[in-house]
Amino acid sequence: MSPLLPGKKDVLGVDLGTSKVKVLELKTSGSRISVVNYAEEDISGKVITEKSPEERQQIYIEALRKCLKKRKFGTKNAAVSVSGSSVIVRFVKFPKMNSEDLEKTLQFEAEPHIPFDIQDVDMDTQIIGDVEDEDQVKMETVLVASKKETIREKIEILEKSGLKPAVIDVDAFALENAYEMVNGAQEADSGMSMIVNIGASVTNISIVEGGISKVVRDLYTAGNSFTRALKNSLQLDTAKAEEIKKKYGLSGGSQDGSAEGSGDISAQAYSAMYPVMRELNSEMQRSIDYFTGQQSAQGIEIKNIIISGGGAAMKSLPELIYADLSIPVEVFRPLGKASLSDKSIQIDLASPAFAVAAGLSLRKIGDNK
Repeated sequence: MSPLLPGKKDVLGVDLGTSKVKVLELKTSGSRISVVNYAEEDISGKVITEKSPEERQQIYIEALRKCLKKRKFGTKNAAVSVSGSSVIVRFVKFPKMNSEDLEKTLQFEAEPHIPFDIQDVDMDTQIIGDVEDEDQVKMETVLVASKKETIREKIEILEKSGLKPAVIDVDAFALENAYEMVNGAQEADSGMSMIVNIGASVTNISIVEGGISKVVRDLYTAGNSFTRALKNSLQLDTAKAEEIKKKYGLSGGSQDGSAEGSGDISAQAYSAMYPVMRELNSEMQRSIDYFTGQQSAQGIEIKNIIISGGGAAMKSLPELIYADLSIPVEVFRPLGKASLSDKSIQIDLASPAFAVAAGLSLRKIGDNK
């Protein structure tokens, strides 16, 4: 979505998750990425999804303030993203016009495609290119709409934490930005990829071709879904369920869904979480089917699935996704090749959980993408 401040300046990537708040500062030089600074605050014990908007906002403000006290960051300008049911991404064909005319008529042109009251949303659009539709040349665009209250909440959290809102993005677009920057535009442009970011509460799915989004979806089968399955099946509290999930993941069973030993805790964890994994795989397949079912996508195949987010670290998950979908799976570690500007920075560079934060921190004020 549109930057809030003009100019081409660096920003902090602020990832307001439901499990952790992350603040990441990166510098790039060619293909080299350096972590200038990083801080995080664990808010998993706050059960933020069950809080009122006012309580949720205060939790985020307190967590961000703690992050900013832990480290000395080089800028106050911040990029943050939105996702979930309050955000709509549509790929829309509009009558051909220039960007200035589109901006003037956007509210009228977009209204049939937005399931909310048009007065209640902030909108942005980007022209992808010309397409032929019903013997007419039209322009294909990415239309993004988010409820104003969601944007306002994000801005207030940043401002009350002492930061300057600079860029409002969408999780899925931040992921694409991270993947392109880390792997290079040439690799990102080669074929069709599905990026799946498994966060604590939301999983972002996007199908990307040539660096351009073709399908964007958010769903609520995510990391917490696996934790709840463990809690309910094994009668555990949240902390113990998270501990078992991180330790064993889905390593206690085979690709056909059978557990390797009913008395073993890893097998019990596998049996509890396997249905959630199958549900997640089914949603991925639905996204693929939707895309390939479009007229323009006939004969096109997904070359690989890139998984990221904290949920991507679960043991055996890539193998089980491949067993279901028969598409190569890669765990995306956006900071895996990065260097540290300061050895005192406490960060796991091999973690796949930094995809959104990395994509946001690689943005510049004034970017159009």
